[in-house]
Amino acid sequence: MWLVFSLVNALGISFEGVLQKKSTLHLNEYAITWSILAVSSLFYLPVLFINGWPVHLDSLFWVAVVARILIDSVALFCYIKALKY
Repeated sequence: MWLVFSLVNALGISFEGVLQKKSTLHLNEYAITWSILAVSSLFYLPVLFINGWPVHLDSLFWVAVVARILIDSVALFCYIKALKY
């Protein structure tokens, strides 16, 4: 069963790059970056609401999470911009 999941994952990752490259022909980098981040957050938010907000994490953790989101967003934007050319 794990072999099927690994093949599906490999196909999904390979098609992800192809679709991102193809979408740069029709959309600008900001729209693509926003849509990738918005769609991925749709998968994480239900888990957060089902399991509840973790209260045992201090504020330094959340500062690090926000910093990581900002850094990854800039990196994704640069990656999409590089794909365009």
